[in-house]
Amino acid sequence: MKKIFLIVAVALSYGSYAQTAQAPTKRVGYANLEYIISKIPDMKAIETDLKSTQTQLRTQIQTRSQEVQKQYQDFNATAQGMVDSVRVKRQQQLQQAMADLEKMQQDAQVTLQNKQKLFMTPLYLKVDKVIEEVARENGFDIILTQNVSGFNFLLYYDKQRDISDLVLQKFGVQPAAKK
Repeated sequence: MKKIFLIVAVALSYGSYAQTAQAPTKRVGYANLEYIISKIPDMKAIETDLKSTQTQLRTQIQTRSQEVQKQYQDFNATAQGMVDSVRVKRQQQLQQAMADLEKMQQDAQVTLQNKQKLFMTPLYLKVDKVIEEVARENGFDIILTQNVSGFNFLLYYDKQRDISDLVLQKFGVQPAAKK
């Protein structure tokens, strides 16, 4: 029984050694997507378009808000002299106007988010393709992202494995000199 156990243990250790000895080493790099996206010329056009849309929506909301505020002030000024049925009807109209304004604000937020997704999705796909090209050209097997939603994803990284500037060069952007 001891001999069988010893044989199995030796065979398993040899098998695991053989697997690790044959496993090719992978070259791993990383890229800072937020940095890359912020430097691409396409992003400037997207930001301009989004700011324009945001300004238009904000103006529409402010105009509607002023109208509702005027309705409210008019109601308060004349409510005392109104017949109860008219006052109740005007209150309901005012409440509906406020609800419509709130919905308008929510719709504006959704519109901005959808427009951002519409523009950013193709940009991310474009960046992804260029990262893949740069990785192949420079012999990287795996590329990780440095940041995820503003949080540093990599605990330790060698700056020589950062391909962000190489990706920017593919987009025709000259990266800033490193400090």
